[in-house]
Amino acid sequence: MPTTQTVVQIRQRLDISLARTELLPAPGEKSIGKFSGGRETLLRWLETQLGLQSLPIPQAVRTAAYARMLAKAGGATYAASFQTDTWSTAKTLLGLRDRLLLCGWDKAAHAHLPPLIKDLAKVESHNHDLGPCEAERLREVMHPTFRGF
Repeated sequence: MPTTQTVVQIRQRLDISLARTELLPAPGEKSIGKFSGGRETLLRWLETQLGLQSLPIPQAVRTAAYARMLAKAGGATYAASFQTDTWSTAKTLLGLRDRLLLCGWDKAAHAHLPPLIKDLAKVESHNHDLGPCEAERLREVMHPTFRGF
């Protein structure tokens, strides 16, 4: 009895644009092996290729953890705002922290930095697992890439 072999070939296509989120396929469009979106899509694709994927931590969980870190550190520059609106202050400062890391901040309180950044450096010593931000994920992707796997 002759056997029949079926070969299925799936090609991957990566479309990156300035969109901040994943772009959904048009109705009727084939989307197997296709990744469309912005920088988050590119980062997730790179993590997949390098075997670095982990479960995403919701921003609300990161914000709550950062609020606990801020409370322990007790920085003078944000104390009044933190007492008035803990959640908004934690969310804003976590966003600032993540953007600073994306710009290359090393989490240290260098003398030339403004007082708020020095206070954020103190917060970093109260290390809780915030889950990786975009900058930390990029750093993980870049290490094996620059070492040549």
